[in-house]
Formats: sequence, C-alpha cells, structure tokens
Amino acid sequence: MFLDFIEIGTSDFNTLIQAAGPNTRGLSIDPISLYIDRLPNRPGCKKINAAISNVEGSVNVYFIPPQTLAKHKLPNWLRGCNSIGAPHPTVTKHLQKTGLAQEEVLVTQAVPCLRLQTVFKQHEVDGVFMLKVDTEGHDAVILNDFFSDAKPEQWPHQIIFESNKLSDSETIHRLISKLILMGYDIVSCQTGGGASDTHLRLNLNRLKGERATIQTAQGYYLEGYPKNYSPLNLPHENNLDSALKYASQQQAAGVTFQYGRYEVRQGRYLQHSVKDLQVCSWVTLPAS
Repeated sequence: MFLDFIEIGTSDFNTLIQAAGPNTRGLSIDPISLYIDRLPNRPGCKKINAAISNVEGSVNVYFIPPQTLAKHKLPNWLRGCNSIGAPHPTVTKHLQKTGLAQEEVLVTQAVPCLRLQTVFKQHEVDGVFMLKVDTEGHDAVILNDFFSDAKPEQWPHQIIFESNKLSDSETIHRLISKLILMGYDIVSCQTGGGASDTHLRLNLNRLKGERATIQTAQGYYLEGYPKNYSPLNLPHENNLDSALKYASQQQAAGVTFQYGRYEVRQGRYLQHSVKDLQVCSWVTLPAS
C-alpha cells in the first residue's frame, strides 16, 4: 500500500490528518492518547498511539494536559513540548522560572515504543509520499534508524523534520548530508532556531543502481519525458508492461497513466495530483 503521508508527533494541531480528504491514505502517530484521540477520523487514515524511536518495548512519555496548563496559567505552546524517556528540557526550564514542581504539572504514561520499520511492516506500507516528523529533538534518532535498513521503495518522496536547537546540530547536518548522497534534494533547510524545519524531496534522477523495483503510486504523476520521446507517437505499445520495459531500457523515472496513455516519464520528482484522481504512476527504483 502506498500512503499519502505518515506523520510522527501530532499534539493535535497542525497535522496532516486534519487536512486529509476522503481519498487520503495515511498514518498519524503520537505517544499521547489524549492528543491522538482528539484528531479527526478519516476513512483512509489510521491513528496509532505509540512512540517511535530506534528501540522497541515500552517507554515513558511526559506531557502537560490542557487542563493543567489552564489551572496554572501556563502558555499554551507548552502543550507541544512532549517527550519520551525524560521531561522536555523546555518544560524543565520554564517550570524552574515559575517555581512549579514537575510533579505538579507533568503526567507520565507508559506507551509502546516501535521502530518506524516495524510500523511499515505492521501496516503493509510499500511506500509513502510525505513523511513528517515532529518529535521535539528525537527526529534524527528516528530517521537515522529508519534509513539504516530501509529499502529504496520505502524511502519517502518528501521528508519534513524538525532541525531546531533541541537537536544536536552536528547530528542534523550529518543526517542531511547522508540523505543528499542517497538522492534527496533540499527544498528548505533551517537549523538551530526555535522553530526550524528541514524539507527534502527524493530526486528520482539521482538514484544510483539498476532500476529493478517498481513502486505503484495511485493519484500521483511524473513530469517530463526521456529525450526524443513523443507521447503522441509512442515508441512502445500502449500498455503497462511495454511502457515499463521501455522505461527500464532508458533508465527512466517511471511510467504514468494519464490521458488514456501509458507514458514513460523522466521527471525528477513524484507529484501529487489534486484534480485527476485516476492518474497512476509506476516509479522505477533501485533494487533493494
């Protein structure tokens, strides 16, 4: 199954599931049941109450409930400062200023902890367009662990993750450099600030190795054509097998079915179609 999104860390605001339409397929993951339960239900989306890390088992999650924020007149943005394993450093610092003890405001819950790879296996995920990670400084741990053994067809076509002062800057820069070497391009990159994100997208023309894996992406298209390729005078039969064979010969990015034709495409990026829901692409990727 190819998903439109996986988001890790929601705190029930600024989430992809909130913007999801009736045909959207996605997973929303958060360790705090209070927040995951408040997210809207969508027919093609699942909500998972778990922490994501580089280990599996059980872990403690620390958070401040909304009613506690109101009771002690704490700023609402602290709602997003949740953490696993230990209290969030921003929460600790703020409580020191107010004189409140951690046990007065913090709630601790034990939750399941999973690797992202395990989530892929459990939910039979064959690929994902957007991976969004917002885990208060734990993003690099999750991504480094995932890419340590992820197959090319599991690589997200777009990644957005936090790269702010909560994360070690050297670790973040090493992660970004590794992803660039793998074939990702930088869309935007802000590091070190209070609200800094990095956005990358997979450049299909920069992938190394023989393209022997096919990824099916319903609702997505590829742009551009191989050199001297005319969609009005196809150099192959108008069927998927023939188009994929030609794409393999050309080491093209894949095949898109659009306008009643199976067209070989060479565009760098997979694109989401918001108008033509019948469009479908078969992306050629390096062998695992």
